[in-house]
Amino acid sequence: MPDARDGRAAAVRLAKEKFGSRPKRSGHQNEVLIAAALNTDRTLRARFCERVGIDEALFAEAFAEGKNAKLEESVLGGKTAGKTDVAVRWKDGRVTNVSIKKRAAGQVYLVTARNFVAAYEAQYREAVPGKVKRALALFIGEASDSKALLEATDISVDGTAARQLAREQSFRLMFDVIRSHDPDMAAALLRWLRERIVRVFELCFSAGAVKDRAKWADFLWYKNLVDEERRGFDFMVPVKRVMAALANGGGEAVARGPKNAGSTILLPFGHVQYHLGQLEFYQQMVKIRNILGGTRG
Repeated sequence: MPDARDGRAAAVRLAKEKFGSRPKRSGHQNEVLIAAALNTDRTLRARFCERVGIDEALFAEAFAEGKNAKLEESVLGGKTAGKTDVAVRWKDGRVTNVSIKKRAAGQVYLVTARNFVAAYEAQYREAVPGKVKRALALFIGEASDSKALLEATDISVDGTAARQLAREQSFRLMFDVIRSHDPDMAAALLRWLRERIVRVFELCFSAGAVKDRAKWADFLWYKNLVDEERRGFDFMVPVKRVMAALANGGGEAVARGPKNAGSTILLPFGHVQYHLGQLEFYQQMVKIRNILGGTRG
């Protein structure tokens, strides 16, 4: 007899197909337009070269595969989507990889808890503590006993909301429910995210599960050439610069989200939440600027 989770998994796949297509198409179109503009617009190209610190005379070609982008070799085996959206080739053989964001806020990494842990451990050769793995699995309903724990746990803050929302979302547990069940586990999750936030940022914005480090994104560029009203939208920053600022304590603290008994966990660059049965790492340009001290790119 099929498990109820199999039905939910099928529903997740259908939801992805239904709701994920239009933003993806628009994003791919944006990437192609940006690559074309770099190749043809001298002003845009000159500003780009200035930002990445390479002489414009060395510019050879900008390239974006858009919806036809090839999957990369994964550290988990098989193939995976990369974080690089536009690659710029230089005449001296170098390549600059750019991750494009066409909106000031949105999804940056959508992954199951088990694959997030596996990718982290493979990329950084460091084990994720058992309590952290368990907390992440409970947070998105990946643990087989999530429902039983939800029903058995006494929740003193937003209890009704926490239970109702959890039931609607495959019995995932809000942060307060995890904390009520096991305070040490909840504290371990926040502590691990706080202490590993530099690597978490790099995983979300640059690496993903891509095995070849030469394919990781070097720059994050908020640029929109698809929507006419957003043509002035333009912020670029090296990934390594954000990582250095995070390592020096830049940005907001990792903390329980403010709503629904902690349905999100706040991060310096955005937050992480449940979405379609997975961990959705959500980015906000304003928070990234705050990490850098509010500087403009």
